Amino acid sequence: MNKTTCNNNAESGNALFLILIAVVLFAALSYAITQSNRGGGAPNRETSLISSTAITQYSSAIRTGITRMTLRNVDVASLDFTAPTDATAYAAAITANNTPNMVFHADGGGVSFTPVDQNIVNTVSTTMSSTQNGNWYFKSTPVTGVATAAADLVAFLDDLKKPLCESINLQINGNKTIPVLTGTPAAIVAGSVPVTGTGIDNKSFLCVGTSTANHYVYYHVMVEQ
Repeated sequence: MNKTTCNNNAESGNALFLILIAVVLFAALSYAITQSNRGGGAPNRETSLISSTAITQYSSAIRTGITRMTLRNVDVASLDFTAPTDATAYAAAITANNTPNMVFHADGGGVSFTPVDQNIVNTVSTTMSSTQNGNWYFKSTPVTGVATAAADLVAFLDDLKKPLCESINLQINGNKTIPVLTGTPAAIVAGSVPVTGTGIDNKSFLCVGTSTANHYVYYHVMVEQ
């Protein structure tokens, strides 16, 4: 077996591993949410922990897929986040031989795309673009204290429920405090607002409040610049 074959086998194995992680995490998430919904009321502590862990692990899996792509010299600016659920656009990207740049394709990042479970987010704003991948947005904007002052590639999960936002921050900071990122939700997920503020600076991933009451956004830096 030559070196090229070994490398290809290793990459295929890594892609399969990422897919299996995503499937297991979201299966656990769906089960927990279902059990919680049967009981009614707000998510309990255990459900929030499972759900928040699934969110951070899934965004980490996307980051890992992107890292693999950049190691193959894929330009960050050329990354394609088209989801398989957008069948027409996805097929067009494949036809255009863009698969090496597609994050959610085996020939690209090898990340298994999973739409956001609508039980973990509030009603999605009708002002958000329907072309985005579920409730995930991937934009370039600077995150203060992370690498340089240049714009980073950041993933945003919009309109997360407060208990899950608190659970994420509890895992990261050891407390449920939700710092506020000044800006409207639409501006934040569009990458029009720098990720900065008290309790936010120097954090590569966190859940934050917005200028809109009771509207929370999770962000995770995919590529530091």
